Amino acid sequence: MTSYARTRRLHARVPLLIASVVLSMTAWAQVPVIEFEALTPTTLTLPDGAEANVQYRLTNRSLRPRTWTMMPIPGISVLAGAGLCPQPSTLAPLASCVLSLRLVGSQMGSGVHGGPIVCWEQFACARPSAADLLAITVVASPRALITATPAVVSFAAGGTATVSIANDAASTVTAQALTVDVPPGSTIDVDLGTCVDPLPPAASCELHLGAIDPQPTAILVIAGSNTVETSIEVTVTDTLFTDGFEGIAED
Repeated sequence: MTSYARTRRLHARVPLLIASVVLSMTAWAQVPVIEFEALTPTTLTLPDGAEANVQYRLTNRSLRPRTWTMMPIPGISVLAGAGLCPQPSTLAPLASCVLSLRLVGSQMGSGVHGGPIVCWEQFACARPSAADLLAITVVASPRALITATPAVVSFAAGGTATVSIANDAASTVTAQALTVDVPPGSTIDVDLGTCVDPLPPAASCELHLGAIDPQPTAILVIAGSNTVETSIEVTVTDTLFTDGFEGIAED
């Protein structure tokens, strides 16, 4: 083979070698330093009164240790424990840990779309692939429709009154954890009576009110952990003697 022929073959190989090197460098550049692998679904519809967990496996694909921290997201906290990624977290080369996220619907507004993002230097960050980004939509939880009867209550000091709380038949959920909010300054006593138990749709319960001293009119608000609010107007009058007449204050 002549020198000219050998030179032509060498020149023909040079572009191929350059292309091979460029492809190799491009492939290396596309390997993330911190790699995400979704272990749970990342697209969720979450009621505003509910919580959920999302997990990713994070792997350090670089050749040196990386110490990283997740950027904060409202309503999402990082769980700690064996095998989980603490904050901050350090991963040796090729080491992995599980990033376990606790989602609280009531703290997330309308939801979260994007992330999580972890950073190990000021401008060095990583996130999941587009298919595995968080896509959390928060929706309103169904609420029990409760009513109070009577809505206006009056009884004498030293006596009691009974109020019936009903969960409307149109409700789709059982009313939970009923409470009565008495305004500051009022000394009206509340006994939840049978209302300490969950109240299914179309059911009712009774609570009892009492007071030792006369009280000006007060608005008591009644609600459960998953109900609308209802209220009653309560007035405690002067004490009645056993003969039914009101006491007369002495001068």
